[in-house]
Amino acid sequence: MPFKVLGRVDDTFFQEGTVMTYEKIFKLKFEDEVLTHELKKRFPKEVKKISKIALMELPSSILKGLLKREHELKKLMSLKRDLLKKAKKK
Repeated sequence: MPFKVLGRVDDTFFQEGTVMTYEKIFKLKFEDEVLTHELKKRFPKEVKKISKIALMELPSSILKGLLKREHELKKLMSLKRDLLKKAKKK
């Protein structure tokens, strides 16, 4: 049975059921401009990661209101900073 190509990052094709890293999801979301609901449909096992990446679109002021725990906000901002650095290197 042929596999369904779901996305492409760095000349790598992803199949349904592929374990996705934050970096791969970030690239699909922001570089390939795949919508959040489409990512959730393609990778249902990665909903938490996709949701965190989707929150990165929001300004910090809105995130502060949404995330009640300070450590969650710090973790998300740190992840965003790291992913942006990696994206700029390439």
